[in-house]
Amino acid sequence: MAANQALTTRIVFAETIANPRTQVADLKRIGELCGELFRSYGSLLSFELKDGIDCFDFLNRLKLAIPASNLGDTRTLIIPVAHTIFYEMGAERRASMGIAESLIRVSVGIEDSADLLDDFSSALEGC
Repeated sequence: MAANQALTTRIVFAETIANPRTQVADLKRIGELCGELFRSYGSLLSFELKDGIDCFDFLNRLKLAIPASNLGDTRTLIIPVAHTIFYEMGAERRASMGIAESLIRVSVGIEDSADLLDDFSSALEGC
């Protein structure tokens, strides 16, 4: 996952919201951060893909994570936020709210963490 750091621009999860000092400003930590999150089940996080990477291309390349309209399951579920939850607001309104077109929300399930990391890494590398 660390090799794919340049393919994302931001990552957000509950700890960064609860404690602003833990905001992930340095994307060099993304591999380590995802490794920490994928160690246990039930983690919810969001990340933005770098400009030029089509979020649907990325989502279609995933083998384990399942595109879904909800995020409550034991399986890893993913949702392209701007194109689903906030679609009706339009791009301008989403941008004013800080919702990037490439924002993807992930609910990490109980799959093996190494399998999930491989899945996400492979999908990013293919983009």
